[in-house]
Amino acid sequence: MLIMGVWHGAGWNFVLLGIMHGAAVATFSIWMRLKIKLPNALGCFLTFNFINLSLIPVRVKDIGETIRVMKSMFGLNGVPLSPLYSAQGAAETSMILSSLTAAVLIAVVQVTRNSTELAKAFRPNMWYLLLTIVLFLIPVFNITRNVKQFIYFRF
Repeated sequence: MLIMGVWHGAGWNFVLLGIMHGAAVATFSIWMRLKIKLPNALGCFLTFNFINLSLIPVRVKDIGETIRVMKSMFGLNGVPLSPLYSAQGAAETSMILSSLTAAVLIAVVQVTRNSTELAKAFRPNMWYLLLTIVLFLIPVFNITRNVKQFIYFRF
């Protein structure tokens, strides 16, 4: 996985990306050998948050900024993450609301149909065709707005 990180870019951030993914694969392998079974909701939660953390090195300029962003995500750099955190007790309330929101969203994902089930039930018609055309044309007409440099042009 370290090679995968270096393959994606020539910088320490991409080495960190490879190390993080290698550690995740190793952890999963150990869990499988030890027959550790996580509940689906917890597995989804951990995977989602790991992917969010591991994509930080891809988007920032250097390893120092990567560490600073990660520390900010966990509230470890001394800067409030939100105006709510400045009021006493608001941090706990925000964490509770965030946890409840995540729990509700995970529950929704667990009880709704997945993409395979939706694909089997899909029946093409004129409305889907029109919707697809409109959804295709929106980014086409907005492509010149807010143009950013392609991420691999930095190397």
